[in-house]
Amino acid sequence: GRLDISAVCAYSMTNIQEVFSKGNYKGPVTAEHSPVKWMVYRGEVPVPRPGACIDNFARSIGYNTTSDLPDGVLQFVRDHPLMDNSVNPIGNRPVLLKRGSNYTRIVVDRVTGLDKQTYDLMFLGTDDGYLHKAFNCDGEMFIVEELQLFLSPEPARSHKLSSEKGMLYAGSLSQVVQLPVSGCHRYRYCLDCILARDPYCTWSESANECVLLANQTGHA
Repeated sequence: GRLDISAVCAYSMTNIQEVFSKGNYKGPVTAEHSPVKWMVYRGEVPVPRPGACIDNFARSIGYNTTSDLPDGVLQFVRDHPLMDNSVNPIGNRPVLLKRGSNYTRIVVDRVTGLDKQTYDLMFLGTDDGYLHKAFNCDGEMFIVEELQLFLSPEPARSHKLSSEKGMLYAGSLSQVVQLPVSGCHRYRYCLDCILARDPYCTWSESANECVLLANQTGHA
């Protein structure tokens, strides 16, 4: 059997920005009779702050592009290429851990379900041409669908999501496929639709079928 294990982690942009905009830098220090050690730098930091984007403050002091930065800033980055603090994932653990699969592509869609809750839907491509659809339900991440993308077991080289059309496009070296993000067409009965807990879907009593929630203007 396959021993592949894939982990999917989510990070907060605020946490990332905090580490890079306020954290200390690290630089290599050669120690006698030992390999290179990385030590925290606590000295003076050049202005503009090394590694930061060109912002309004940088422009106000005459730096409009990164090519305008003084040599001191660039040399500082060369000498101190690491940050001291690490960026941990949200919850300090992966949102999804999957054995037996090697994920190579991911796209995420954010939708509001019938319960008015916001869900992050992950569409994950494997190296043997399968698509896993996963979302968080009651605090736990579930893979709710596994679909074979291509006739031959080849990996998808690209995933593109069209939230407006409700479609996912996956391309390999030899073909492109189009898939609906919802599973509506597979839920034949009301109970199937409800038990699937698919945030894209709702059961329409008037039409007696599972339908896209986004297409419903009133109550189903």
